[in-house]
Amino acid sequence: MVRRAWPVLWFVLAPPLSCAAPEEEDLRRALAEAGSSSIEFIRALERHLEKYPKTERRTELERALVKAAIETRDSRRTILYGEQVLASGGDDAEILERVARALLQSDDPGAASRALGYAQRMEKAVRAVKLEEAPPGRARARLRDEMDLGLARALTFQARAAGNLGRAADAVVLARQAFATYPSAESAREAARWLARLNRVDEALTHYADAFTITDPRAMDADRAKDRAHLGELYRAVNGSEAGLGDLILAAWDRNVALLAAR
Repeated sequence: MVRRAWPVLWFVLAPPLSCAAPEEEDLRRALAEAGSSSIEFIRALERHLEKYPKTERRTELERALVKAAIETRDSRRTILYGEQVLASGGDDAEILERVARALLQSDDPGAASRALGYAQRMEKAVRAVKLEEAPPGRARARLRDEMDLGLARALTFQARAAGNLGRAADAVVLARQAFATYPSAESAREAARWLARLNRVDEALTHYADAFTITDPRAMDADRAKDRAHLGELYRAVNGSEAGLGDLILAAWDRNVALLAAR
């Protein structure tokens, strides 16, 4: 159960005095009854929108719904309400990222096409940030790091979307750009995936080794296990066994330690 967000959302959604009296009272009662339950909070807002489909606060309520969906890791609602919020204007970085990621959980070309558009909006928003306006020193360095990470994620999503749309060569280029911008297991894995599809096995092995060895706090143990499995499977297919695979992994480890140290 997610509790920390609801007091804030309650404050944001407290109906203004300008609301029609019945709608104001209904919303107050619904939020009170939802309590600290994330699911009941979402259901309460959904019931309110169903009852008042022409409410002047639709965009505000949908924004609260997508934030709650992100908190509860509800991909379906993240896409549903996230796309509605994004269609109303504005490029909220978190919503763009979460909607694109949720859409790319499947290989559906239609979802990939929409995700590609959101990822391109992510990239545009990151590139629009004016680094020179940040105070010099640590603050500027921290902003630069955040910008690089955001840009790398946008490029990684674009790579996955391009690959799902049948453009594997473009996907490789985009994934490599992402890795060069901010090295991560995710971008290395994406490059390896599409290189393997293109039968460029030696390059795919290098990138799978990068994904497996690079220090990345966002990489889950399950993801690393899959990277190791793909690495071993592909290596055995080419070499007949895993003899020599350890050298490839050690070389990747040394390479990525040096890469992150330089960064």
